Order: sequence, then C-alpha cells, then structure tokens
Amino acid sequence: AGLSDANEREFSFTTVRDAVVRRFGGGLLGAVWMVAVGAAAVRVAAAIKDLVVANRFGTGDALDAFLMAFALTIFLTSTFRSAFISAFVPRFLEAGARDGPEGASDLLRRTLLVHLVLLAALALALVICAPSVVEVIAGAFPPDKRELTRRLLVALAPFIVLDGAAGVYTATLNARGRFVTAALVATIPPLVTLVAVASLSARYGVYALVG
Repeated sequence: AGLSDANEREFSFTTVRDAVVRRFGGGLLGAVWMVAVGAAAVRVAAAIKDLVVANRFGTGDALDAFLMAFALTIFLTSTFRSAFISAFVPRFLEAGARDGPEGASDLLRRTLLVHLVLLAALALALVICAPSVVEVIAGAFPPDKRELTRRLLVALAPFIVLDGAAGVYTATLNARGRFVTAALVATIPPLVTLVAVASLSARYGVYALVG
C-alpha cells in the first residue's frame, strides 16, 4: 500500500510537470510556471490550515503559547535551512558535473548525515535550555502559560531535525530540476497539521498543532 501511494504521488507530480513543460517548454519560463504551480498549492494548503486552526482554537492562551514556541522553532530551522542551501547546492552541482551521479549521491549522503547530527544537537540543546529560553521570550506570560510554552517548545524540538531532512530533499530536487515536486513537498506540513487538528484536537488540544 505504501509503495502504491508513493507511485501515485510520483505519477501526479510527473503529470503536472509534464503538462507544464508541454505548455510552456522546458526552459526558464517552464521552470517559473512549475514553481508557481507548487507555490500556489502551498499557499492554498496553508490558508485552509489557518482557517481550520482559527476556527478550532480562536484566540487564547493555548494558541498564544504555541505561536511563541513555533516562532522560535521556525526561526532556527529557517536560519539553518538558508545557510545549508547556500552552501550545499553549488557543491552538489559541482560534484555531479565532476564525478557524475554517483559522486553527487555520495556527497548528498555525507552532507545529510553531518547536517542531521548538527540539527539533532541543536534540538537537544533547545530541549535542555527550554526553561531559560521561555523566560526570555515569554517572560510577560503568566506562570501557567509559560509552562505550556515550554512544553510546546520541547514538543516542537524534533521539528528542527525533520525540517532539516526536508530541506536537504527539497534542495536536491531543485538542483536536479524537479521544481514541481520540490514545491509540492512544501504542502505536506500544512496538510499534516490540518489532518492532525481535524482528528486529534478534541483529545489533545493545542498539542495537535505539533503534528
């Protein structure tokens, strides 16, 4: 079943990509349109997710605590992702041109291992330092709200590693010219959150957003 689902997703990505290439060509214009299609899909998924979250949680301490914890987490992941892409993509393309697909794949494996180890260390440090970090970024919150923020920050720490893996995958797809697939990968997080909120929020409350 998992293999069938993967094949169906690959088929849908390939179908969209091929349709755009036939309409706009495989050059710069085609690439721009392929990225635009993926970006539009991301925006739609994110908008639907935000509407569902707003309807479920409204405005309150729980959502405030989550947004505070998430803001710090996304700042860390975005910073590392930008630095990684800037350093990795030129070297990946160079390795592919010099050593062929095998050399590029070897560089990808080594880089992914180092990158994920560093991100895991960062996530662990965030968990250990969470109480002090929350005191700094959410010092104006009442004690129970600060404690909820700390718990959510700890729960979100693995997201740093997962986002790092997704960043490697997306950067590799872009470097290989698979722009639609790379862009559509970004729709996965809001869709997962949407499903989690719809199915788990009644039981787990704001912790469903961590999904």
